[in-house]
Amino acid sequence: MDTIRFGICGTGSYGRTRARALQKAHGTVVALGWSRTRRTRDLFRQELDVPTVEHWQDLCASADVDAVLVCSTNVDHFPHAREALAAGKHVLVEIPLSASAAQAKELAQLAASKGLVLHHGIQARHHPEYRAHIDQIRRIGPLLYGIEHSHWDFGAHRKWNALPDLNAGGRDFVAYYMPRWMDAFGEVERVAGAQSRADGWSSASITMIFSAGGYITVGYTLGESVWPGKPELIVGRDGMICLDDDTQALVTADARQNLALSKVDGVQCEIEAFRDEILGLRDHLTPLQTDLRALDLVDIAIPSA
Repeated sequence: MDTIRFGICGTGSYGRTRARALQKAHGTVVALGWSRTRRTRDLFRQELDVPTVEHWQDLCASADVDAVLVCSTNVDHFPHAREALAAGKHVLVEIPLSASAAQAKELAQLAASKGLVLHHGIQARHHPEYRAHIDQIRRIGPLLYGIEHSHWDFGAHRKWNALPDLNAGGRDFVAYYMPRWMDAFGEVERVAGAQSRADGWSSASITMIFSAGGYITVGYTLGESVWPGKPELIVGRDGMICLDDDTQALVTADARQNLALSKVDGVQCEIEAFRDEILGLRDHLTPLQTDLRALDLVDIAIPSA
């Protein structure tokens, strides 16, 4: 196909950001948008000069759309992605891919049965330096132990994130941070996890014990006015990864170097990667299998309610 036509299912701030990236990319066009509120639909139409529909099913079924970006509320990711795939559209799903491993596997099987691309929105892996970054991580040698805990202050304007019927909390997001360490250290042998929720705050953590040895605990906390720090310390026999003035650093016996990925437009990198996957220019199955495994591990460690 000469031009891939995209529909944006969820035209809030995330959807508009991705739509603008599509308008910059070569060979892509934003054809249609949908949001659950008229105000957001109107804003999308005015900002991007793109028509919108009142019902998300109409976007998924539209003959003017080849691929759908699912940027709706977390609990809607699965039904929206499933509807789009069933209608023959390639699909990018913002994190989280789904609320459970079973749902994610259903989406993957549906995509495979129709020869479609299912893409999970983990931006870092599409950074041009990602493979070199993973190689650098391995310089710490055999893994001993580690912790990485991320925080998100969703602010007063996104209080819906505190509602259990719209967002499963930290559990929804922790799988986003697992694949980097799985790419670096290989297969996970077993997991343990926990989640807590109170007063609009939610925290979840997963400890991954790797088959090759060592463990890393990955956590995520979200809420209003959450402390912005990000504890990170990954220790191996030959070195460690830590935060140096909020910048990721690799420390070995003879050197200390910046490990942070260079600043790029992560959304643009991901949008162009998704386009290339649709065109058959880039592998989409390997990262998807890693993400399905991560979601499976989350279900084992923190069973859904």
